[in-house]
Amino acid sequence: MLDGGSAFVATGARRFLWGNLPALDILKLEANEGKDDQRPHHLDLDINLLFAASGDCRNAIKTIVGLPNEYAGQCTAVLNDADFAVVARNIMMLLSALHFDPAASTPIILHLWYSALLPERMLTILQKEILPYIENVCAEIQDRSSRSFHVQTFKFVTSSVRLCLRKEQWVQLISFFKVPAGLDKDVVTTTRQKVTLDDKKIDELDLDMFRWPPDRRMGNWKFRSDGVLLPFGCSREEFDTPNPTFFQDRGEWPMNHSADPLNGWLHTDYMKKSRIAEADVYGGLFFFLRDLLLDFCNRLQNTRIEFQFYSMDAADLPTYLRPEGLAFDRIEIDNICDRNYVGPATTLSKFIPLLQPKSRNPYAALIMLFLNATAEKGMERGSAYQTAETPKRRERARKFIGGGTIAFTLRDPKKLREYYILRSLGDFDELFDSYSRDVRLDAHAKENGAVMRSDHRIVGKWPYRITQDTSVEDFEIISRLSVRGWERYVEFEREAEKELVGDRPSYRREER
Repeated sequence: MLDGGSAFVATGARRFLWGNLPALDILKLEANEGKDDQRPHHLDLDINLLFAASGDCRNAIKTIVGLPNEYAGQCTAVLNDADFAVVARNIMMLLSALHFDPAASTPIILHLWYSALLPERMLTILQKEILPYIENVCAEIQDRSSRSFHVQTFKFVTSSVRLCLRKEQWVQLISFFKVPAGLDKDVVTTTRQKVTLDDKKIDELDLDMFRWPPDRRMGNWKFRSDGVLLPFGCSREEFDTPNPTFFQDRGEWPMNHSADPLNGWLHTDYMKKSRIAEADVYGGLFFFLRDLLLDFCNRLQNTRIEFQFYSMDAADLPTYLRPEGLAFDRIEIDNICDRNYVGPATTLSKFIPLLQPKSRNPYAALIMLFLNATAEKGMERGSAYQTAETPKRRERARKFIGGGTIAFTLRDPKKLREYYILRSLGDFDELFDSYSRDVRLDAHAKENGAVMRSDHRIVGKWPYRITQDTSVEDFEIISRLSVRGWERYVEFEREAEKELVGDRPSYRREER
């Protein structure tokens, strides 16, 4: 039951160009540094944020938009991802946000991010206005070795973008502005539909859609067909040019068939933005993103923000950051702490030293996501555990599906919804506690001068879990998300120093 993923095998490539969990504000300044601030000193703080395995830039955007309107400090946001395609797209979006007027940059970022096709004029503007930033640097470093590291900062009115890339990455970045030879609208649409509407997987797609309400089914089918993020009734006629950031891998669609823009955002947020057509789910997401990105671009015009971009294995990143002398108020690492990636021990040893000491900021935190740990632990226990769990889960499920027999078969599509409910109703606390003991999570934290927070201040421990306290209404919302329910966040903070100056820690920085 705790299978760790979809009931079906995903088709397509395995790049993750869109987030698969709702975006996080990793700062929440007012609720943390500002919580006990009698005078608004927190509004003048210089804040350093590290997104060590950023994926797309949704968490950075949501965090920046979440800054108080009166914020007057400097915010430094460092984004890194091992997949250069992810980083290249983030760079293009951030340069666009700073170069163009907010009203002009907003649709560019939105469609560069989520639409497989672009209006030709939009791509032409990017090639004319943004590409020269990169070409000029490549001209300067053309005689260097391909593995040499080059840092370049592009300064704008109040904010800046600092790119820390190898020469070969600078050169590769140019290609993301250009449609590969031989590709046009028809070719890439056919290529993408081979994944999104795979004939061999049509039964599985139908089964997946069965648990969704009709509005999402219709919107999802249309998006799978044309790949353009617009309200349902809007014309797609001007979207006639392949978005080159998606088709750098020999023209193939780079993501699997289940990739969906909806997965990166909260349903309750984007559905508030539905306009005339209240059932238009993707239209709601379009308007939500348009407003969010407009707020973001406006914020960049009047706040001092420095973005830094790297593209390397997250475990190697601290080696490059330590000489920079940055200590971070928040570090978010996605799920690289899972054992099939960097692992919890190495993650703590690498990133706790980069965290602000408690005397400098008692609210500084390292945020870890264990995406697979609970499911792994359930599978380790085998069929005996599953057999013992089945009656308990069936009983918990009564609240959401009523009476009748609940079976674990997928042969009858009417049982599919029950299957998803049952696998989300395990005793996840006990499973994760067992996992935590196995990997010595507390011990590794202590070895690195950190402690696990018992009370979270950024994100709930189990933000998507279904329990007996979950209302039927909330269940209906959660069931529409891509989440499994066993996603476990853990927040760490530095241990208090043995000797502190003054009566209590101070998170105020020295005068600039």
